[in-house]
Amino acid sequence: MLKMIAMLTMLIDHVGVIFFPSDELWRIIGRLAFPLYAYFIAQGYRYTSDLKLYGGRLLALALICHLPVLFGMELNVYNVIFTLFAGLLAIILLDKPLPVWQKLSGLAIVLTFASVIPIDYGLYGVLTVVMFHYVQQLWLLATYITLNLVFFIIGDIPELQLFCLAVLPLIWLQHRMPQISVNRTLYWLFYPVHLVILYGISLLL
Repeated sequence: MLKMIAMLTMLIDHVGVIFFPSDELWRIIGRLAFPLYAYFIAQGYRYTSDLKLYGGRLLALALICHLPVLFGMELNVYNVIFTLFAGLLAIILLDKPLPVWQKLSGLAIVLTFASVIPIDYGLYGVLTVVMFHYVQQLWLLATYITLNLVFFIIGDIPELQLFCLAVLPLIWLQHRMPQISVNRTLYWLFYPVHLVILYGISLLL
């Protein structure tokens, strides 16, 4: 069910960006999408049977989505899949049995990439993925509130992004929701395909 919610809220967010940029309600609903996908990355890392395949698929999707995002969303940034991939790399580095200096060096490269290269959600996005991997239950509430407040105070995220905190009840209550499975191919391709469709519609209007 959570994947359906993530896909739907992402669609709503992008419809708002492309067709109703002055109506914030679309964007408020859309604030649920990114933290859900960040959560899925943390879960995917934990349960995948082939980490290299999982990471490779994520990077391939990021590259595939680059042009649809560039033209469909008119954003001069690397798409959010690059952010999720960087978050996955950070988790891998932190969990890997490496000498501390190698971990810190690798992590510094990933975090510098997220801070310097214009990727969607930037360092905030990468740390969100890491948070969902390491923080559980009630500590998750305190950590997520702190993360958002820090980045809001320093001006890296807009006030609108604070609505993303509403995602936590959905994650905590997911096992009480109807269990609706999502086709894996549909889930992976939904991001670029729906952007192409929305961009095509915008050209016709």
